[in-house]
Amino acid sequence: MRKLFFMLCVIISILIFPLSICAKDIIYLPEIESWTSQHRQEIPITTVSGNKGFWIERSYRTDRGTKLNAVWISGLGEKNWKQNELETINNDGPFGNGSTYKTIKIYHYIASFEKHPIIGSSLTIKVSPFGTLTLESELASEEELVSASKKILDKQGCQ
Repeated sequence: MRKLFFMLCVIISILIFPLSICAKDIIYLPEIESWTSQHRQEIPITTVSGNKGFWIERSYRTDRGTKLNAVWISGLGEKNWKQNELETINNDGPFGNGSTYKTIKIYHYIASFEKHPIIGSSLTIKVSPFGTLTLESELASEEELVSASKKILDKQGCQ
């Protein structure tokens, strides 16, 4: 009964959110023309209750020399994580380190951009109900991370 209910929920989600599923649901962090990249690591997310998806990671260096670390998490392991759909600009408050956070749109996806003065920037995009792309860099600007994410999404047919 639970499996039937789960499958029904998945089918309803696909019908309700047709734009949120790209041509290839799992982004394998492909090679990008004019970028250099290291070997892709694929780690299954397993728990006592079974396989919950994959953690896929790859380091890139863009044609401008910017180093990026890309992570794709797919499957049920991250199913409950949701983006704030409201346009948000915030910081980590008076006791923080000066981090700023904001939500932006990349194509029709809601993305979170975070800038930390010590460790760098990250961009996280919920691409489908069961997948999230994250790019991190010590030096990349918001524009560079957005451009890089678009190249990865374009390569997968996720415009």
